[in-house]
Amino acid sequence: MGIDALRDLAAGVPVTPGLKIGLREVFRNGTMSFNVGVVPEAVPDHYHAISDEIYCIETGTGRMRLGGEYRDVGPGDIVTIPRGTAHGLVNTGGGDMIIFVITSPPFDPEHDRFPA
Repeated sequence: MGIDALRDLAAGVPVTPGLKIGLREVFRNGTMSFNVGVVPEAVPDHYHAISDEIYCIETGTGRMRLGGEYRDVGPGDIVTIPRGTAHGLVNTGGGDMIIFVITSPPFDPEHDRFPA
């Protein structure tokens, strides 16, 4: 349990080359994980076979793919992503996007992230 400042959590998060997103895990238990994500350019289209996700857009603007639908997203938007649904996010703003990523079961890119 803790209280953290978002600016501190998002600062200096390295972008993982294969994922093209920087993720800092804030919380994890047996049923879900909560990460702060930094999107400098784009998260390539992909899907998760066993995990549901929720993206909460904190800062920045982007174009979200969710299945066959494309929508503009920005601060305050929440995107629910059922398992098996192809999705991706392109940063359309001038700076990094900061998003919250809630995943259930917990996020594991080694076992549950596949190209769309």
